[in-house]
Amino acid sequence: MYIKSLVIKNFGPIKENEIEFKKSGINLIRGQNASGKTQIFGALLYILYGKSVIKNNSLIVNIESNVKLITEHDNTIQIFENIYSEGKYHSSFQVNSNKLLGRDNNIISHYHKYSPVFFNDIHMDRIEIEEDDIKFISALLESSPTEHSTWLNIVENYLNQVSKTNKKIVVPSGGAAQFLKLISAVSLHRNLEFKTPLIFDEIFFSYDNNLQELILSILKSYSKINQIIIFDSSSLFDFFNEKNVIANITRDENVFSPIAYNYKIPNILLRKPINEQKNNDFKKEGQLIVQYIQNDILKDEEYRFIEFKEIKGNNPVDSILSLVDQYAVAYLNENTKRAGKIIWGISDKERRVVGVKLTYQQRDELRRSITEKLGKIQPQIPPSVYRIDLLSLYDNNLNIINGLYIVEVNIRPYRSEYLYSTAKGEVFIKTDGGKKKLTALEIQQERKLRK
Repeated sequence: MYIKSLVIKNFGPIKENEIEFKKSGINLIRGQNASGKTQIFGALLYILYGKSVIKNNSLIVNIESNVKLITEHDNTIQIFENIYSEGKYHSSFQVNSNKLLGRDNNIISHYHKYSPVFFNDIHMDRIEIEEDDIKFISALLESSPTEHSTWLNIVENYLNQVSKTNKKIVVPSGGAAQFLKLISAVSLHRNLEFKTPLIFDEIFFSYDNNLQELILSILKSYSKINQIIIFDSSSLFDFFNEKNVIANITRDENVFSPIAYNYKIPNILLRKPINEQKNNDFKKEGQLIVQYIQNDILKDEEYRFIEFKEIKGNNPVDSILSLVDQYAVAYLNENTKRAGKIIWGISDKERRVVGVKLTYQQRDELRRSITEKLGKIQPQIPPSVYRIDLLSLYDNNLNIINGLYIVEVNIRPYRSEYLYSTAKGEVFIKTDGGKKKLTALEIQQERKLRK
């Protein structure tokens, strides 16, 4: 089963859009942050899971929302349509004819029986990669010696840890952890009985160049016989050919839709096809990724796009809040396509994992206060530009240390014709040794250089 086309009207920030998909190969849907890419990703989930993945605006009652999906399987074309009008949801299902059929008829829905595998790593902390999957990925890379060598290093350093008795895998590298989650999705997909689309949302967040090239080689080879759909921003532009782009998404101004995808729902983002699910919660399967072990030395080195910070005072929340918007502004003012990351709980000289002591109340306050502080950056940035992760810390026996966390704040590039500033009007730029606050003259010089 593969997706032929998707038509969206008045859904999230999208007034109207129609996308035609290729049967196999990489289908890249690109656009800047907050342009509506994730809402299109959500529209595909909306057809599959209905109103359970939707949030609605009760103030908008005079606008109709419509999402139509066309699929093909064994020369059978099926049309699904979800309509939201005047506070009510309506669905229709059409098969190779103009006759509309209810969902309780005997005609099979291929999209529901052979549903796509959706991937977004935000809520995924486990991987499921078996020995056969390792051999399969190796075979995909046989014609790419450099990438094959990188893959064998990943296998040696990480995947060889996995055994039937060990349900935890130690991965002291953020990029490698994300890479393994993506490979787990490919492995999950290849083991399905039926061929289905493989759909990724925002897959390149903090990979180094070697891992990006490795992912590209794997997906290119795998897409020769599979439909792969990727939603991502400008960070992908240099890694895929222009022919892979099937849609450029731009945000429609002043669009007020009655419904939108609720991207905060955690256990929808990665699921096996419905007919193969024994449990909807993927987190109960596979090996748990352990990234931070107390007193370990990280493999990731501090450089321009990764900043380590150690909390030395008695108030960790205030320490983090005193710097988070400054570093966020510095990364936003980087004139590149690279994401930046600030990690609290790591000693910057040794890269030693020490952690941050946080109570439940402090964790809640930290998430809320970081969001409020970044929301005051000027020009304003949408919430999709940053991500706040509070990750557990483990001891040498791989047991969770209660009350000790690593705090990660990820900042994606978001272009503006202006330089970004904090709520206090301070402008920072990133340097190899940290950040630098610009004077009024330096701000003018920086703007002139960028023009």
